[in-house]
Amino acid sequence: MVDGETRSATARAKSDCKISVLFKPDFDSLLEKYPREGLQIMQGISKIIITRLRRLNTDYFALYDSYLQLKEQKNGSQH
Repeated sequence: MVDGETRSATARAKSDCKISVLFKPDFDSLLEKYPREGLQIMQGISKIIITRLRRLNTDYFALYDSYLQLKEQKNGSQH
């Protein structure tokens, strides 16, 4: 919806729920008719993306640090 690309994830509910679907043409129309509400939705989406990116960054560096430690241990045991 944001970048025009195919969705990159699948969602699964843990319990029964009701969902709403908003397709890009409908969202574009909403932005034109109700720009303030559209901005609020985009801000919400941005916050979700930023939170996930920060978590991914933290996880990446933790994994990389673990890799370096294992590599160091392996090199230390060979000498």
